Amino acid sequence: MGVEIMVNTDEIHIAILLATYNGEKYLREQMESLLTQKKVTTKIYIHDDFSTDGTKKIIEQVSSQFPNRVIMINSSHSLGVVKSYQFLLDNVDADFYFFSDQDDVWDENKVSEEIFLLKQFEGIPSLVYSDLEIVDSKLNVLSQSMFRSMNVVNTDKTAMLLTQNVITGNTVAFNKALRNLIVNHFRMDDDLILMHDGWLGLVSSIYGKIFFLSKPTVKYRQHESNVVGARKNKIDKLLHIEHLKQAVINTIVQGRALNKKMSLFTDSTLSFSQRQKAEQLVSSYAMLPNCSTFDKLNICLLYTSPSPRDRS
Repeated sequence: MGVEIMVNTDEIHIAILLATYNGEKYLREQMESLLTQKKVTTKIYIHDDFSTDGTKKIIEQVSSQFPNRVIMINSSHSLGVVKSYQFLLDNVDADFYFFSDQDDVWDENKVSEEIFLLKQFEGIPSLVYSDLEIVDSKLNVLSQSMFRSMNVVNTDKTAMLLTQNVITGNTVAFNKALRNLIVNHFRMDDDLILMHDGWLGLVSSIYGKIFFLSKPTVKYRQHESNVVGARKNKIDKLLHIEHLKQAVINTIVQGRALNKKMSLFTDSTLSFSQRQKAEQLVSSYAMLPNCSTFDKLNICLLYTSPSPRDRS
């Protein structure tokens, strides 16, 4: 018999950030799963990136069903995925934040369970992510665990997150402390940031806490229009050496962006030793192409080390 999770949400502002673009096919079902969460009251904040289909009409229809709980925030030009989420973070002040895709379905207890974890570390930049259930376009189950079926290893280690993003954005929840860190110091304005979920994971692994919820909280829909998915052909592409090389180069370039932002930020919650080790780890990876073979091997040893905050 499971333990019931109780979350007092009387004065909690829960913001679900949703970036849409031509998502009319599955959007209504996604939004309804966000707005009918158990034990909590949620609000959806949407940036639509100039959709040309019926996306905006669906948003208006759902908004009429749930008054004052669906808020559109418009920009003057197209932003793309990552910058859309930065734009929403800039314009939404809340206690807890969630990223949402436009084509999945959330478990009805997702929000309450993830807030329960986050509330244990109030004031510390913290992020929760979870496993996913992979489904087809009609929600038929393809795999009960994306992490098991794709041999994904959950981690809070900065070194591992530098090389590979295992944090899937549609499962992510985080607190105001992490939002403030992103908005004020680790912004996603430039094109060097690969994805919003991986970036927040890196920042929280250095300056805060990461939790992995081993149960699926999202039905992760696979269909022909996914921006990022768990489809087999996506994995097949990684087997091609040129694609793999480019993927590694992209993570190194992102590491350089992180390294630069870290050098400009003084964090009082890290000890001098923790800060020094974090900066060494990130800068070493950022400069990897310029290293000798011996130095590359030494850097690789860092990838099995704990996250900087966990080291003395």
